[in-house]
Amino acid sequence: RGGCAVKLPKYIRDKKAVLNVKSADEKCFVWSVLASRRNYHSHANDWKRYAKDESKINLDGIRFPVELLQITKFEQQNRMAINVYTYDGDIFPLRISKRQGFSEVVNLLYYKNHYCLIRSLDRLLSEQRLSRRRKFFCHRCLLPFYNEQARAEHVALCINSECTIVRMADKQHLQFENHRKQLRRSTIVYADFEALTEKVPAVEG
Repeated sequence: RGGCAVKLPKYIRDKKAVLNVKSADEKCFVWSVLASRRNYHSHANDWKRYAKDESKINLDGIRFPVELLQITKFEQQNRMAINVYTYDGDIFPLRISKRQGFSEVVNLLYYKNHYCLIRSLDRLLSEQRLSRRRKFFCHRCLLPFYNEQARAEHVALCINSECTIVRMADKQHLQFENHRKQLRRSTIVYADFEALTEKVPAVEG
């Protein structure tokens, strides 16, 4: 369930990619969605800045705090796609919308029962890979690409598959280390064939 405001980990705060709207109620989901339609530069984390827009979304039948299972109903009523990610040392998808035809797409971070708005998924994921070159991430599997066209071509295929995430190894270089697990051969034969060629006298006629 979603809940009231919580303090996000320093790793996420330092990215400047997530807006954590503070409120005393249990409508953090609503305030985060409404915040995606605004771009306030001051007091952007104050829920009162978005309260006036609450009547512009359909909340019929939506209970608070909002459960993940209710998001599909919210999407249908408001014609928007909601993607939800979470954090446990890495960012990974918790719920990816199946509403591919909606032009309004909102990415949310769900952390300790609290929803926050992800303003830039690319920036949030940028340091999860070693390269400092700008990358564009697939919102489903989080694979990085070096340009938006390559990402778009990938997403066109990715949306037809189950949502997954590739977790890379912590080590930069991998090598075989379990030599003790190699099988011993009881017998090894090394064979070499030799050929002896003798000169044959020519025969006339």
